[in-house]
Amino acid sequence: MAKYHRIKYTEARVFERLPTASYGILSLIDAQGRPYGVPLNYVYVADRQALYFHAAKSGRKIDAIRAHNRAHFTVVLNESVMPEFFVTNYDALMLEGRVQVVEDEDERLMAITALCDQLAAGEARRDEVIAGSLPRTAIVRFDIQSVSGKANRDR
Repeated sequence: MAKYHRIKYTEARVFERLPTASYGILSLIDAQGRPYGVPLNYVYVADRQALYFHAAKSGRKIDAIRAHNRAHFTVVLNESVMPEFFVTNYDALMLEGRVQVVEDEDERLMAITALCDQLAAGEARRDEVIAGSLPRTAIVRFDIQSVSGKANRDR
């Protein structure tokens, strides 16, 4: 028989865990009013209480962001299926907020540099890659308005 053990995270715990991951699901409403979820890398910038993503400058994601700026973001950490007990243990962070395409060049550079530092730390070509890719890359900011989190430790 499984033991049920659920943990509800405080807001502080969610913000503590957020920088420990780099991947989540951004959920939007697209320009046609349909739900749209897209997996992507992110970086959390604590002093702005925001997530940043990079994207192509055009496409369904950018169209959705421009049409409806409210969004949801989910991060799942430490997922572990335990088939013998029919349970999955995990940590889940859920964020609600507003998204926008960043136009300010200093903020765009800060965000893509933070993404590269997180995802490709120590790579010698970082500055060269940033200089070559930033002009053709959209930077999206997710301003966090509310958070919740939970963990499942059923066995």
